[in-house]
Amino acid sequence: LDNDALQDMAQAWPDMYDLQLGANGGRPRRTSVTLEGLVHLARHCPQLSRLVLALDASVIPDSDRQSEGGLANDSITKLMVRDSSLEDPIAVAAFLSNLFPNLRRIIAAPSNNKENIRKWKMVESALVRRQELE
Repeated sequence: LDNDALQDMAQAWPDMYDLQLGANGGRPRRTSVTLEGLVHLARHCPQLSRLVLALDASVIPDSDRQSEGGLANDSITKLMVRDSSLEDPIAVAAFLSNLFPNLRRIIAAPSNNKENIRKWKMVESALVRRQELE
């Protein structure tokens, strides 16, 4: 699964409200879905309210690309990440906050390593702080 496949799904099913990819567990493996893939979901699936997937959040997309057309999904309040890596929790929180303004909760599945679980908790804390300031 990669960003192109996610874009195809988003365009094919614009009315979807629940997307769970790799939600049945299994062995951890690297994903080709990045934060850029989430932009496709926000652009094409405004009713999407539940999202579970493995994500490589180690590279933050260009913010100009994200802000094209005032793109945001107000429906997603919770995100579950499986086997998901990241480097900069604050930058990931800023990106997710702009893309999903009502995102309040991030659940890092136990399939993540302990360091990534800690970083995803930092993302969630940063999201909450950003929302309190607004």
